[in-house]
Amino acid sequence: MQKPPSIDKEKRERLLHGGKNWEKQQDVEAANDNFIDDHTGRGQMMIAEQDESLESLHASVLKIGAMGLGIRDELELHSGLIEDIDHETDITDHRMSQMRKEVDRLLKSSGSRSQLCIVAGLIV
Repeated sequence: MQKPPSIDKEKRERLLHGGKNWEKQQDVEAANDNFIDDHTGRGQMMIAEQDESLESLHASVLKIGAMGLGIRDELELHSGLIEDIDHETDITDHRMSQMRKEVDRLLKSSGSRSQLCIVAGLIV
C-alpha cells in the first residue's frame, strides 16, 4: 500500500475550511487567546492587590486589638484606684461623722463661753 502524500496541518486546515474563512478563524482564535491572556493577567493583578489590602487590614486589626487590650488594662487599673479612693472616702466620712457628734456633744455639755473657746481652738 502506498501512503497518501503528506500535507502539512496548516494546508490541510485551509483546504477543509476554505482559505479566507480559515485565516479569519485563526485571527479570531488569536484575538480570543490574547483577550483571555489579558484578562487572566488583570485578574491575577487584582488578586495580588486584594491580598496586599487584606494583609494591611489584618495588620491594622491586630494593632487595634492590641490597643483595645491596653485600654482594658488601663480601665481595670483605674477602676481599682477609684474603688480604693471610694473606700478611703467612706472611712474619712465615717470619722468626720464621729467627730461632728463629739463636737456637738461637747458643745451641749459646756456653756456658751466654752463653745467660743472650742470654736477658736478649732479654727487655729
